Amino acid sequence: FLALSMTPLAKVAALQFTVPLFGTLLALLILREVVRARRITALAIGILGTLVIVDPTANAMDLGSTLALGSAATSALSMIIVKLLSRTENSTTIVLYSTMLMTPLTLIPALLFWATPTAVQLLWLALLGSLGTVSNICVAQALKESEVTALTPIEFTRLIWSALIGYLAFAEVPVAETWVGAVIIFSA
Repeated sequence: FLALSMTPLAKVAALQFTVPLFGTLLALLILREVVRARRITALAIGILGTLVIVDPTANAMDLGSTLALGSAATSALSMIIVKLLSRTENSTTIVLYSTMLMTPLTLIPALLFWATPTAVQLLWLALLGSLGTVSNICVAQALKESEVTALTPIEFTRLIWSALIGYLAFAEVPVAETWVGAVIIFSA
């Protein structure tokens, strides 16, 4: 959420393309999934695409980009944990555990910046929470049914939706580096 307040939506979405890269590495290390030369090559190409987006030579690696990459890494780790839990738990239970843990953890920083939401904001927050819960249940079930490395490429459709929503809702036009890097990562 903090990255989105600092960085254009399409760039954050493009950096989220690194979830499959982090997921592949973590699946290899933690789950011992088999990663052959094809996936290792794709991983290397994906890292190159990420570098194009953040362009560290032009000092474009700002805090928002760093936070977006941190989000991608923790999302990948979360997928690995869900995959491990899915061996013994059902999808709804996993989401319930996650919510029970995240509520007190997010309450602490929320209190530091608390602003009482309006009625309209409460409706938006309720919708966001409902969609997030359904999304998490779907992801947990998908991870139960398949390998992490087979599912993470679906994340690539986010750039299309994020760029479209960013343009329509916020008049954000993605820069060329975002598109070039995203194409490279998507190709990987």
